[in-house]
Amino acid sequence: PIHILQKTVSSFLFLAFSITLCASIVLFIIHRKEQKKVTFYFTVIMISLTIIAFGMGLSHYCITFQMNKFKSVQLLYNTIQGIGNVLCIFFLPFFHHAILGQVITSLKKKIFLTIGSEAALAQILYLYIIHNLTLYQFMFRPALIGSIIYLLINSLIHFKDLKNRQFHNFVRQFLIITAIFCPLIIINIFFHFKKLPWALLNLSTSFFFCIFAFISIIFAVNYLGQPTFLDKNHNLTKCFIEKYLLTEREIEVIHLIITGKGNKEIAKLLFISPKTIENHLTSIYQKVNVHSRMQLINLIMTNEEIHVKWF
Repeated sequence: PIHILQKTVSSFLFLAFSITLCASIVLFIIHRKEQKKVTFYFTVIMISLTIIAFGMGLSHYCITFQMNKFKSVQLLYNTIQGIGNVLCIFFLPFFHHAILGQVITSLKKKIFLTIGSEAALAQILYLYIIHNLTLYQFMFRPALIGSIIYLLINSLIHFKDLKNRQFHNFVRQFLIITAIFCPLIIINIFFHFKKLPWALLNLSTSFFFCIFAFISIIFAVNYLGQPTFLDKNHNLTKCFIEKYLLTEREIEVIHLIITGKGNKEIAKLLFISPKTIENHLTSIYQKVNVHSRMQLINLIMTNEEIHVKWF
């Protein structure tokens, strides 16, 4: 039974690495074509999962064949997994906000960067400097668990604002598989250095990666290849304007809505009455087929062009 379990885990780890690698390639190709903010963050997240899957596979292989007694080997696969973990923690909040079409405030951005830096520092201290497991757990666990809890709560709160059905279905599927596998993954992280059935925990993690990568490929191919609605200068693209037959005044109203202005502020800036603004909003909602300001912002921001072309 032990050999069967080991072979099963090896198969799933290889499958997880293969599917996440395929998903990374698909997302990279789509991002090179569309240069959207959401595709950039999505690609980085999938690359980080690919790195983690590779590190887990290498770790499983070394433990199975008793190669983990060499410190250099342990350092190698722990470093690989550490790079993947840090990348994931760094970019997951930004991907989360991009997929929900939310603007990240400067305060949130500082918090996300601080959490990511803390996770990176924890990895460096443990692997290369202090080698203190207690300190590592004290620094890394809150960063990871806090990020997961925030993402789940924020997704549940703003889930209703997702107008696009494909985005809606993707987030719902992600929440379901996260709710199923997240407890097991957290257990894996909390007890990684203890004598637990690590094979079963690796199996659950790799299975989660497989499902997430698979639905990501379907989602990316079906939706993320669409043209951008907002360019890097925060102007509505020609594609969006022509698709929904927007007037010049409606374009001005939408631009001010995206920048966070309320109806009264927009009315003052455009020298028209708040009632006229409400009429314009009603017309915009009907044309774009949304029911609220948040749904309108979400529809546009999820198709925003990235400001800096990293690759």
